Amino acid sequence: MTKNTETLIEFAGRELGELEPLSFEQYLELLRQKPAGQLRSAAAYLLDTFDYFGSSTMETPTGKTRRFALFDAEFAGGLGKVAGQEQAQQAIYRLLNNFAREGRTTRLILLHGPNGSAKTSIIRAIAQAVEHYATTDEGRMYAFRWIFPAERVARGQIGFSEGGKATSAPSGNESYAHLPASEIEAVLECDCRDHPLLLLPRKLRLKLVEEFKSEDKLAGDFMLPHYLDRGDLCAKCRRIFDSLLASYGGDFGQVLRHVQVLRIYPSLRYRRCMATVEPQMHVDAGEQQVTASRSLASLPPSIAHLALFEFHGPLVDANRGMLEFNDMLKRPVDTFKYLLSTCETGQVALARSTLFVDTVFIASTNELLLDAFKEYPDFVSFKGRLELVRVPYLRKVSEEVEIYRSQFPPSRLGKHLAPHTFDLAALWAVLTRLKKPQAAGFEGELKQVVERLTPIDLAWLYDRGQTPPKLSSQLSRELLASLPKLYRQQGPQYEGRMGASAREVQMILMNAAQQPDRKCVSPLGLFEEVESLLQDKSLYAFLQQQPDGDYQNHPKLLDYVRDYYLDLLEEEAADAMGLVTEKDYL
Repeated sequence: MTKNTETLIEFAGRELGELEPLSFEQYLELLRQKPAGQLRSAAAYLLDTFDYFGSSTMETPTGKTRRFALFDAEFAGGLGKVAGQEQAQQAIYRLLNNFAREGRTTRLILLHGPNGSAKTSIIRAIAQAVEHYATTDEGRMYAFRWIFPAERVARGQIGFSEGGKATSAPSGNESYAHLPASEIEAVLECDCRDHPLLLLPRKLRLKLVEEFKSEDKLAGDFMLPHYLDRGDLCAKCRRIFDSLLASYGGDFGQVLRHVQVLRIYPSLRYRRCMATVEPQMHVDAGEQQVTASRSLASLPPSIAHLALFEFHGPLVDANRGMLEFNDMLKRPVDTFKYLLSTCETGQVALARSTLFVDTVFIASTNELLLDAFKEYPDFVSFKGRLELVRVPYLRKVSEEVEIYRSQFPPSRLGKHLAPHTFDLAALWAVLTRLKKPQAAGFEGELKQVVERLTPIDLAWLYDRGQTPPKLSSQLSRELLASLPKLYRQQGPQYEGRMGASAREVQMILMNAAQQPDRKCVSPLGLFEEVESLLQDKSLYAFLQQQPDGDYQNHPKLLDYVRDYYLDLLEEEAADAMGLVTEKDYL
C-alpha cells in the first residue's frame, strides 16, 4: 500500500469517525458546550447557512445591493451558481430572519416569475449550501434512534425472556448506544428525525435553557423555538418511549439507555431534511403499520405488541429542514389547503396521529398560474400564509452573460466560439425583456429624457450606468441619480415578466453550433437563429406582445444588436490600425 493510499484511507477514517454514535448523556454534554447551535429552528438553521458563507455589498448603477456568497457556490466549484437575482436573495433572507425571530415558520415563501427565471435554481442553491454547511462544525445537526439489545445483553429486561449468558455489555445505567452490531437485536429509526431534546419533558427543556442563560451560553432574550418548546415526539417514538417507561417502572434513565444519537447530514438527493414535492394529486405525508413486518419480529414483547406506524412522504422527509413545492399552483388547490393550518401551528393531522414539524416551506410558480390563483375564492385565506417573492428575468447584460459562460464550456458547443457571441446573445435577451419607462414620476427635462430612452439606451443605463450620447452633463447626473427609481418601477406587468428566457437563448446557441456550413459559433449564426425564432410567434408568448415604440418590436431589437456588433467591429479595427473613431470625439 502506497503512502498516498494510506493517507487517503486515514483521512476517510477521520471523516467517517464523525458518524460515531453518541449516547443521550454524551449529546447533553455536547449541547452544554454549544447550546445555541443545537437549539435552532429550521429557519434559523437556513439563516445561519446564509451567514456562514457571508455576503458583500455591491455598488451598481441601479443602487447598492447585497449579494449572498452561497449563491456563487464557490464551495462547489461554481456549480449551481445563480447569476443576479440579488433582490430575491435579500427578500428570502429577510423572511428567514423573521421566522427565526418568531421561533417558527409561519408562512410559505412563494417564488413567482416567468418560466426560466431561476426560481428553482435559487432553491437548489440554498439546498446545496445547506448540505455543505451541515458538514462543518457550526452546522452539526443530530437526531436519534432506538436500540434494543440482544437477549443475552438485556437479561430479561423490557420483555426479553430470561436466560442466555451475559456479555461484557453495558450494565447499570450505561447506554446501549455503543453496542457492537452483534449485540443489537433491533433498531427502530425515528422517521421524522426528531430532535433529541424532545425526549426530555417540556419542563426540563425550559430549565436547561434557563441554565444556559445563567451561564451566559445563551443570550438573555433567547427564546426556545416553537418546535422545541411546544413540540413532541412523533407518535411512533412517543409510544415506544411510554412503553419502555412503563416496563422500567417509571425509571427515565433506563429508557434513555435505548437512545442512540446520530449526526445527520441534510440531503436533497436522499430526501434527508430536504425534499421536493412535484405537482401531483395526493397528500404529502402518510403512515403505515410496521410492527406486522417479519423484519421486526425480534422486537421485545413489550414493544412488539404496540401498533407502531411508519411515517413517510415529502413532508416527513423534510422535517427540520426545507420542503420545496415545485410548480406548486399546477396542483389542485385542495391538495395543499392543509398548509394553512400547518404553517400556523407546525402540526399535520394524519388519520391516526398528529405530526409536529419544523420546516421551511418554499415554493415556485409562474405568473400565469399565480394570476389565476388570485381569482380563486379562498385566495384571501391563502394570502395570509404566503410571502410572495418576485423572481423576474435578468435585466443586466453582464449578469445574463454569466449564465451562458457557465452553461457553455468549449466542450459543450463542440466548435470554436467567436468573440462577442455570448455578449450579443445576452444583449438581445435583455432587450426583449425591457419595457418603456413610465415617465409620469419625473419632471421637467428629465421627464423628456426618460420618454426618449431607447431599449439599447435603457440596457446600457442599467448595466453600465452609461447615459445616452449627446446628453448634457447635468441631465446625465440627474438621470443616474434617478436610475434606482427607474429600475424598481413596479406593477403587475413589471419589467422582466416577459421576454426571451435564458433557456430559449441556450437553445438558440445550441442550434447555431449545429449549423453545418459554419466552422464556429459566431454572431452571424446567432442572428440567423434569432431570425428563425422570430418567424414562429405562436410558440413564444413574448413575440405576441404589441410593440410600444421600439420596445417589444422584435425585428427592431435585433437591428439594435446588429448595429452594436458593427460598432464593436469598427472600434476593434480602428484600435488595431491605431485610428481614431467618431465616438472618441463625443
